[in-house]
Formats: sequence, C-alpha cells, structure tokens
Amino acid sequence: MVAPSALALILPAGMPLATALMIVNQRQIDWVVITPTPNPKEGDAATLIAVAELKQSNVSVVGALAGLTVTITRIFPDRTVHWQGEAITTKHNDDRRGDNEGIEPEPTTPRVVNAALYYADDPPDLVAPTTTLAVASRYHLRINIGERRSDSRLTDAQALPTPDISEDLPLFISVASRGEYVVFDAPMQRLSLPPAGDSASLQFSLTAKQAIDDIPIWINVYYNWTLLQTLELHFKITPVEADLAAPLLARVSYSRTAGFADLAAIRPKKITCKLTGDGEFYRMNVAWPDEGTSTRREQRGLNLVLPINAASLSNEIVQARNTLYDITWQPSYRQGSRGKLAERRESLYQLAVVGNRLYAALFAPSGASAEQAESLAALRSWLETISADQTLPALQIIHEGMPSGVPWGLLYPEPVNDPNSVDLNKFWGCRYRLEIMTPQLAQNAQQAPTAQAQLQISGGTYNFRVPIADTVVDVTQQHREALQTWSTTRGNVALDLREAGDKNSLGGLFGKSDIVYMYCHGHTAKTPDDTSDWLAKFRDQMARLDDSVRSKYSDLLSLSQKEYQPSDPNISDSWLKWNQSLLPLRLLSQWGLKLERKPLVILNMCESAQVLPTLSSGFIPFFSQLGARGILGTECPMLAPFAAAFGQKLIERLGQGEAIGDILPALRRHFIEEERNPLGLAYTYYGDADAHV
Repeated sequence: MVAPSALALILPAGMPLATALMIVNQRQIDWVVITPTPNPKEGDAATLIAVAELKQSNVSVVGALAGLTVTITRIFPDRTVHWQGEAITTKHNDDRRGDNEGIEPEPTTPRVVNAALYYADDPPDLVAPTTTLAVASRYHLRINIGERRSDSRLTDAQALPTPDISEDLPLFISVASRGEYVVFDAPMQRLSLPPAGDSASLQFSLTAKQAIDDIPIWINVYYNWTLLQTLELHFKITPVEADLAAPLLARVSYSRTAGFADLAAIRPKKITCKLTGDGEFYRMNVAWPDEGTSTRREQRGLNLVLPINAASLSNEIVQARNTLYDITWQPSYRQGSRGKLAERRESLYQLAVVGNRLYAALFAPSGASAEQAESLAALRSWLETISADQTLPALQIIHEGMPSGVPWGLLYPEPVNDPNSVDLNKFWGCRYRLEIMTPQLAQNAQQAPTAQAQLQISGGTYNFRVPIADTVVDVTQQHREALQTWSTTRGNVALDLREAGDKNSLGGLFGKSDIVYMYCHGHTAKTPDDTSDWLAKFRDQMARLDDSVRSKYSDLLSLSQKEYQPSDPNISDSWLKWNQSLLPLRLLSQWGLKLERKPLVILNMCESAQVLPTLSSGFIPFFSQLGARGILGTECPMLAPFAAAFGQKLIERLGQGEAIGDILPALRRHFIEEERNPLGLAYTYYGDADAHV
C-alpha cells in the first residue's frame, strides 16, 4: 500500500473554475482532488490535480480537468485529504496477521495530564489536596502527560489518545490565575510529548500572595497555537497552612478535542486569545509563536488583567452596534444589497472609528500599567507581522465567563480621521480567519458528523415586504425561490423552510439538519448592561420618512405596535417570529429539542433586535447547548434585502463544502468591493472555523 501523500484540497466536480481559484489562493495549498460529489467518503476515487495546472487551465468547471486517479484515504474537517495513488484493498482480519499471526499487539497505556503541587523545599514534599496554601509560601506545580500518577490532583482526568507519531509532539503549557493572589515565576513552558510513555515533568514555581477562600489555577495546553484543553485546579489560601474538610474542585473546563487523536485535523493558529471575567475586569491570556525563522519556534504569551471593566466594554460594544444600525438606514441599503460609493466611503469611516475604539479598549487600554503596556505592544506588533506575512492568518478567541460577546470583525487597529484613508483589509472580519469559541462550542466541535446522502437545510421564514422604487417587493418569496432553484439544480439538497412550527414539528425538523436557517424576525431579551433601544431608534427613523414611503412599511409598523409592547409577556424573553408562529425561547428550551447532527445555525434575523448581546443568555448559549457546531448571527437589526443576498451566497458556498471560517471574510470583502455595502461586518460567527457541511 502506498503511504499517504501530501495534503490535497477537495473541490467538487461541479465547482466553477473561478470559485476554485479563489479558494486555493486563500488556502495556499499545492494539490487538489476533484470529487464527483461535494461530500466524498474515505475510500472514494478522485482526480488529483496540481494547483499550478489548475491556474493555467481555461475550463468552465473543475470536473472537466484530467488528472491522476487516486483514492482518498483520510478526510480532515478543513476539507483537506490524504490520498494514495493505487486502490485500497480491504483485507479481512484473518489476512492482516502475516508473519505476526498469533502475536497479540501490546496494549497502549492511556496517557492523561497529571498536575501535582509540591512545597518548594529540598527535598520537596507533596502538598496534600486537603491542605491550604499559606500566604508568602512558595510551591512548585509539576505537570506532565503520561500514565496516571497517584500524586495528581486530576484524579478523573480523561485519557488523551495520541496520534501515530514517530517523533516528539511539541506542546506548550501555560498557567494562570485570577487577581494577584498567586504569582508565577514563568507562566509558559514547552512540553515534548514522546510517541509513547511519559513526558518529562514541567515545573512552574509560584508564590501565594493573599488569603482567599477559593482561587482557580488554569493549566492551558496548546498545540500549533490552538488551545486544546484547560484544566482547572482550585485552592484555598490562608495566613498559615490549615486543613480542609475535603479537596477542592479539579476538572477539565475546556476541551477542543476528544483527545490528541485528531490534532492533524486542526488548522494551526497564529494567536490564541482567551478572555475571562475577573471580578469587575477582564483577564487576557494570549499565546503566540516567537519571531524568527527557526522550524522549532518557541511560544510566547502574556497573562494580564485588562484595565477595562464590563460596563465600559459594553458601552463600546453598544456604540459599535448603534453605528451599524444607523448605517442600515442609508437609502440605497434599505432597497437592496448594492449601495453608492459615497455611502460606502462614509459607512466604512464610521465603522473604522468605532472599530478602533474597540481595538484600543482591548489591546491599548489607557489605564494599562507599564508592564501591561509592554506586553500588549508586543502582541500588537505580532498581529501586524502576521498580517503582512500571510493571507488570512487564523486567530482563535475564547470567551469564558464573559458576560458580553465582542463584535470581533469590526476591530480596526489604526486611528482614522479621513474617510478616504480607511483600508477595508484592516477590519478584523476581512483580515483574519476568526475562530471564536466558548467551552460548550469547543465540546460540540470535538467530532464532526458523517456526511448524509443529501444536504439537509431546514428552518423558518417570515415574509418581509420591502418598498423598492414604486412597488412593494416580497423579499422573502424571492429568497425562497432562489434557494429552491439552487437546491433543485444541485440535486442532492433537501430544503425545508417553514412558516410555522410547534413542539411536535420542530424536533423532527431540526434533528437531522446539517444547516438550520432562520430568515425571520427575532428579538433578544435585554440585559442590564445593554443600553441600546432598537425599537426607539426604529420609530425615530420611521418618523423621518415621507408619509408615502412610511405607509409601505405597514407590516413592520404593525409588528412594532403589537409584539414590542410593555404589556406583552414575551417582551422580556428572546424569541423567533416565523410567518405564522411566535417561538419564545422559554418554550423552545422546554420542548426537548436536539440538534443531533451538530449543524451550523444561521440566524439571519431581519428588522429585529440584535442576536448577540450576551454569551450568558439568548440564542448563542441556547443553540450551543442543543449541540450546534457554530452559530452565525447579526450584531444589529439587519435589512431584509441584504440578509437575503448574504444568506444566499453563504448557503451556496457552504453547499460547495467550504469551511465557514474561509467563507465569511471572502463574503464581507465581496459585498464591500463589488456591492459597496459593508453590512457583512455586522455578522459574527461563534464556533469551529473549520466547520463545513
């Protein structure tokens, strides 16, 4: 059997050449395999083509190209594959024994992360789990990966399967805590995991500084600058050492993979940034590679409390969302997806200003100490370095214990004072391949579902009627017809978008879906730190319209008068509004719904309250708890014409097998450059960036 070759990217035979060239230019890959279907299986035959040959061809679709017939041996979540040049022969178990017939393979000992705390004495003694730490005392936290050890605090740590490797696997371990209760001498070290057996132990020296009843220490495990796991150990610090009635909590609080077996399928990142609530402030833990050309680059990182509190950050986020909403009232944008040059120029300028304020609040806060400022300056420098060296570098951002979501795509790194000086390539939503995760979404991403014979798209719609020129257009009907035409042409897509839903129908509708698509009204319940008032802004904007134009928005005026009243019992809840059904989140959460296939959920909510005000309540935690691999929503009430155009292109490209993390930056750039419309920056995606269907 021929050994697996270099990676190749899957391109369905029906993909237009222009689309294929755009994809391979973004992915920086040398080979592609042309497959008869969009979702091939391991063992299927494919046609191998060099990217250099692809770029020189003049065919209309890639399926017209001739190449070497190969067999797909392994498929990764980012749509790359291993292949071999001759057919795989499936052997019976009896035929595989060969010369080793009768010899049982040696059992593999499961390996886990071990973490034990020792006194900084000579010789060191183990600190018992039922003993507190003493103020001003020093300790050594010893960490290794290997056979479960009796001294480890993680008594029930899950086994970590290791990929088939012939040399040490380079991992990095960082440690962090809250406040200044515990101080580490060096918070990040490299760990080499051998192909078998135990790794060497890393030793992190720490000093207990202040008394506290319960303080966590987080152990972060990275591979290729992707956070794989976070282990959480809890301690009590007392003025002098004392006994505890029972050991405090020790657990795995974040897990990106079911183990180490699928590491090859995780696309490397350039930065991992973890934001955690730390009292009134936020703690940022960042890992990124050292500069230099060495093939074994060291890892750098910082761990600091940001001098910005929750209320201040929420104010910046609300300001950004208000700006997005104001832009939706540009006359051209209300009537279609295409704008005018002057509208685009002014809109991008406004977004760059609020995006820079958000960027400064996170990465250049005015209240930073000298040490904080120095660390953040190094991080900003690295962000600029990777942006210059690579097209669409990948960033991983993790929200844990954060009350607010951040519109990361709007971040803009430079202050601007001139509308003509804005560079669309500097908006993070166009510049980076963003993977924004929560612990629940990381768990959902551990194992992708197997492909179905048909791509299942289901959801619900609301009829949006929009005044365009001298008539009123049913945008929803046009959108449904366009999606139906596309699905019929594809032939392997089952499209089921409904106008009504209830407890009995939604379970079956969502249970087998690959994509859950909502093109409808939606409302997210307000939180105490959300000072926005979309209804007031909507009424204000409507009052500015001429009577003849305002009368054509009768359905929206009726909705605002009926569904958003203080007497409405659902006003304090989040809800979906389909054409014939109002679906409050409080009811949906009691109906026992399950997203069995871990679908992508697209909340293309129009003319409604924002979908992403918080990560502690609303649609993001709801659908992630049901099992969604990723959730896309809007940062402000979205326009029906643009939402239809954006949703159409998004679903078509997902149907081609592209990863959503690649699609979104490309679509934002397309609408800004070709349609003069920046509203793609209003869409934020939470979940696995490699997710595809």
